Amino acid sequence: PVRANIMLTPHTFFPVAKPPKRALRSFEVFDLDRLVEILPEDAGLWIVSSKIDGERAQVHVDQGKATVFLDDGSKVDRSRIPEVFDLVEAIPYKQAILDAELVLVDSEGRLLPREPMTKIVRSTADRPEGAKAVLVVFDLLWANGKDLTRYPYEQRLALADRFFGKLKGFRIVKSVKASTEEVVSAVQNVSSSEGVVIRAAGSRYFDFDRMYKEQKGRCASCRFRGSSAICAA
Repeated sequence: PVRANIMLTPHTFFPVAKPPKRALRSFEVFDLDRLVEILPEDAGLWIVSSKIDGERAQVHVDQGKATVFLDDGSKVDRSRIPEVFDLVEAIPYKQAILDAELVLVDSEGRLLPREPMTKIVRSTADRPEGAKAVLVVFDLLWANGKDLTRYPYEQRLALADRFFGKLKGFRIVKSVKASTEEVVSAVQNVSSSEGVVIRAAGSRYFDFDRMYKEQKGRCASCRFRGSSAICAA
């Protein structure tokens, strides 16, 4: 069991670590140069990752069978993103639960806007010609019968990279580890057009953490349940 008595079971959705909408509606804005000032002094190291603007997906694989949930718990039909199902069902592991983003790329591998992917997985809309669904992994929560949600995020991300980073077709989110003093530089190095995600390196998946939102040279802070930040432009 994990905090709040949540039990992880393959093919059974559990609440993803994300902020309630009310937390995103009320926040203070700071200059990026002041980011270090608002980070908790006793937090230790941070993991700064590129923000991927896709559809949040909780991907379960058990004995070669996959289930893909969206963040509201709804299931994605295999026919909507067959290449993702084929990819995860071919992994050389018995079980895994991944926290990831579903995105679309064009024929040259360039990331497409979020809206087409949203329509694909949440309706019957056709995908743009030549577009391919891609899974960008940023957390590993379960592996071969072992619940990893109590592991520090730094370790979970390293395990995700170790198990999936070298498998053809998988993408691991671009991330760097940084001290509080190094966070601003890390943000500049890994920020995507959508911004960055900042997590305490030692945070567990269901921890209560302080999260930060970086937006066009500014950042905002909010507190919510879960170790997964929403930090987007």
